Amino acid sequence: MSDTLLLSANSIEKSYAGVHALKYACFGLYAGEVHALIGENGAGKSTLIKIITGAVAADDGEIKVDGKLVADNSPRVAKAQGIAAIYQQPALFPELTVTENIALGVEQGGSFLKIDWRARRLRADFIHFILR
Repeated sequence: MSDTLLLSANSIEKSYAGVHALKYACFGLYAGEVHALIGENGAGKSTLIKIITGAVAADDGEIKVDGKLVADNSPRVAKAQGIAAIYQQPALFPELTVTENIALGVEQGGSFLKIDWRARRLRADFIHFILR
């Protein structure tokens, strides 16, 4: 375990049509940690993940990565900072390997994309190393 705070979400608030999905939610992630968000339906788990990954804007609060404030989060900004969510489905695409599923959507390029398999394997090995 490390005492390096990689990501922090502080006092996050989000409402939909006057209903509080999140009220003063806080979350911190240190190097070497793995988290699972568990709770009842409607507890705000998905909303918090969507805010951290930039898919939804918080009404209030702040997100910091490596101690630096993320002013205008978006999926592109979050992805550039190494933020991604892995959801509870056992496999996104069962016909793909674990490495292929982890790296899905990470490749850069257009329609005629050449997949960098070596980089994918290294990325998957690194993730496996971090999670041990």
